This record gives sequence, C-alpha cells and structure tokens, in this order.
Amino acid sequence: MLSIHDIDLKRWILRAREKIDLSRELFTASKKWIHNFTIKWKHGIVSRKINKFVTEKQISTKEKLMQESCKFVARMKSEKSLLLVEKSNIFNSDQSGFNLETYVGRMLTLKSSSKIERLAQSLNSSAHSYTIQSIVSVDGDLKSPLLIVLQEAGGKFRPIVEKTLYKADNIVTFASKSGKLTSDLVIKWFTDVFLPNTGKESVLCLDGLDKLKKFDDVDKANKNVKILMILAETTSSIQSLDVYTFSHGRIF
Repeated sequence: MLSIHDIDLKRWILRAREKIDLSRELFTASKKWIHNFTIKWKHGIVSRKINKFVTEKQISTKEKLMQESCKFVARMKSEKSLLLVEKSNIFNSDQSGFNLETYVGRMLTLKSSSKIERLAQSLNSSAHSYTIQSIVSVDGDLKSPLLIVLQEAGGKFRPIVEKTLYKADNIVTFASKSGKLTSDLVIKWFTDVFLPNTGKESVLCLDGLDKLKKFDDVDKANKNVKILMILAETTSSIQSLDVYTFSHGRIF
C-alpha cells in the first residue's frame, strides 16, 4: 500500500483525460474539482495521519492469517470435545494497559505557536501505566474479580500503600515494577482468579504460545482446563476481548 496524495489523483485524472481526448481548455482537474465535486468529497476520501506501518511480508501473509483465523473459529464451533463443555465454562482472557492519566495528542492553538504545552496533574502518571486482565465466557458473562496490576518500585506494595489501597470484592490487585504481568503473576492470576471461576471442565483461549508452558506444572485443583492458543497476529479480528472490549469484532 503506497501513500497517495492529491497530486497523484490529479496525474491519474489527467492521463484519463488524454485517453478520451478531452480538451485541456475544457477540463484541468483543478484542486477545487478534486476536493469538492467528484473525487474526495463524493467518495469520502480525506487526509489521515499514518498510524501503522506494514512490510510486504506482512501483506503477503495476511491471507494465510485469515485462513488460520477461520480455522480457529471453525474448531471452536465444531470440535466435539469443546461442544461437551458448557458455554459458561469456555473463556477468553486478555490484558490491556492504561496510563494512570489519559490525554489526547492534539489540541487547537494559534498557527504561530512553536511550543504546545498541556497541563498534567502528574508527569509520572502520564508516562506510567497499569494493566488489567479480564475474563469473559462464551455466554457473555464478564467474570469477577478483575485483576489490576499496579506499578510499584521493587515490584511489591509498601506497607503504607498496602494499608490504604482501595479494596473491593470484584477487584484483585497485584504489583510489579513495570505495571505489567510478570511470569510469576500470570501463574498467580491463573490460580487465584481464573480457576475459582471455572467448573470441572473448562476451555481457556489465550494469545501467545509462551503462556501455554506456564500452566503445565500448575496445581489445577483437580480441574481439567483445555488451553487453546490464538495466533498473536489474528487477535484483533477473532479474540473476544480484543474485539468487543478493547476494540471491535468477534470470535464466537
């Protein structure tokens, strides 16, 4: 996918003019014509900031990834061993990170302004994040409690923080140096948060092959948990939490 600008549209239109032998005096493909009448306005074409770069390899493998996505969804809908598990015991879990203080990257100001400043409650809060780990079942039940991982120096809560930390029945709070789940915290989440939400037979859909090995030696309290891995490159289109809660789309 190449970058296209107004000048490219004009070149293509003028080439088409030559093919149909249209007089240059009758039609010049002016900027106003391109913007207001036929090309941009009519077809809803606007100039947008590029927010993602892709390689030729990624484009060439896109079709293969779509096929893998379809296979995964088809497996979830047809595999007999999965059909025997109740929908309330088939889960998708995913994590999402947030800045402690959210902000937008643009604002209105005078054209002559060279330095654009914005007031923040805390510079530290606008750069540091916390992570949540959600669990949702096939029948649409968002499970409780919700895991929240906060960033703390040393990776653990200081006594004063532990004492004043807000506590609720539907929240479990962990701490890490980065505000993200570590390998140890993933195991703790699995045993303390996920397993209590499951029946004797359950299915857990996760992204990332690295997570599969983490649960091999975990005591599952006599519960049988079948873990299915979603290809990382396909999560934006078939992972429930990625699509419905953190973005848009569907898996089941």
